[in-house]
Amino acid sequence: AVVHANAEFRDLTGLCLVDEHRIRQTVRPNRGRRHVVALLQHLADVADLPPTTESAPLDRLVPLAHGLLQDTAPELLERDVNAFPWWLPWWSPQPAYTIPRADHPPAAPLRRAWYALRRWLRESPLGLHRGRFFRFVPARHRMYRLRKRVAAVLAVRYDLGPAGLGWLLEDDVACSQFVQRFLAEHQVAVPLPWFDEQGRYRFAAPTKFAHFARALLDAVVRGKENELFVLLLDLLEGGSAIDPLAKAVRVALARHHQVQIICSWPSGVPLPDRKAAVRPAPTSLQSALALAHTRRLQMAFEQVRAIFGPMGVNVVAAPERQAVSLILNRLHKLRGWQRSVR
Repeated sequence: AVVHANAEFRDLTGLCLVDEHRIRQTVRPNRGRRHVVALLQHLADVADLPPTTESAPLDRLVPLAHGLLQDTAPELLERDVNAFPWWLPWWSPQPAYTIPRADHPPAAPLRRAWYALRRWLRESPLGLHRGRFFRFVPARHRMYRLRKRVAAVLAVRYDLGPAGLGWLLEDDVACSQFVQRFLAEHQVAVPLPWFDEQGRYRFAAPTKFAHFARALLDAVVRGKENELFVLLLDLLEGGSAIDPLAKAVRVALARHHQVQIICSWPSGVPLPDRKAAVRPAPTSLQSALALAHTRRLQMAFEQVRAIFGPMGVNVVAAPERQAVSLILNRLHKLRGWQRSVR
């Protein structure tokens, strides 16, 4: 809606796509029908990508990838090209030091030393822990068999080199990323939990804010007139990682640009409001958890608004109907101000 409305006034519209790894793509500002269609195609391609996370559990991803290979390319799973020795998980299981751990070292020095000693004993060749007996568990044996066959196909598909198979067998994070990439290319949805065992949001990706700030600064440097930067991103789970973005917004405002932030808001959660509404007390555990989740998101939104509000930046939740009208109103004021200056 904003792109079409901006095109009617013959204004230049650009687009910058950023993920947690890099600035994915930058489309220089332009006008015309072909440019509008190109922007919509880029947005449609990005919207079609499913979310990915490094902490996705492999026990959910690998069976889906193996089943997809059985349907799409069963010849790649034949014994002649993708053999699996039955004794491989018993003779050479995944090393314990390559398995990510959910626990975190404590802050106290003595407890941290005890934590390091326990971890060394657990990962040493002489240590005894439950991971030593994983090779004899039938479920682990089956998962290792599926992972080996899937890893062999992915190593060839993405040209990972001679050590690609061993890398995917020992690195859980790399294996999760490539399996999710393979499933995303075939449009296979993976039901992943939003939060991990520690209650942290899996899709936070704090590194994306630094890339987003760099993209904003690059656009400010190249901007020749007073521009309106509309930032579409998720700030609710950012925490202290949004500090680089706040500094970049200050630079944009200092150069007499305007900034509008559209913060993504999950569906089914009540929108934050200025006035505290009186809510009934929860009657069940599920309603209590839903109420706690809603209040946590609303408090996070108020914190984001408290950071960018004093700068004069309007922060709007995505499902709000007035988001598009607020952007168009800012554009109209910016056009009038530029005409008065001219």
